[in-house]
Amino acid sequence: MGVGGKNPNMVEVVIKSDGGWSADIKDSESSSHSVDGFGDRTIQITCNSDGKYSLTVQRSDGRSGTLNVEVVKNASGSSQRSTTTSANGIISLSGTC
Repeated sequence: MGVGGKNPNMVEVVIKSDGGWSADIKDSESSSHSVDGFGDRTIQITCNSDGKYSLTVQRSDGRSGTLNVEVVKNASGSSQRSTTTSANGIISLSGTC
């Protein structure tokens, strides 16, 4: 555990959308989460060392528009960002912790 009891291997999933969306997320402990939302939201998931995560985010409102998903990794005080934007309303990402 990191300073203040926080896991240094957490991953933040930052979703930005002008409409409704649905996210299916699998963390490094193989736990699956389904999250529905509207607009912008940040979701933290567990991402232990040498683990993997995957996620799929799609628009749920049936409208066209831009969907932006950013994955922010914070390990050992460093930060790595990966941003993906989709005009058709669906994004699938996976990575190693």
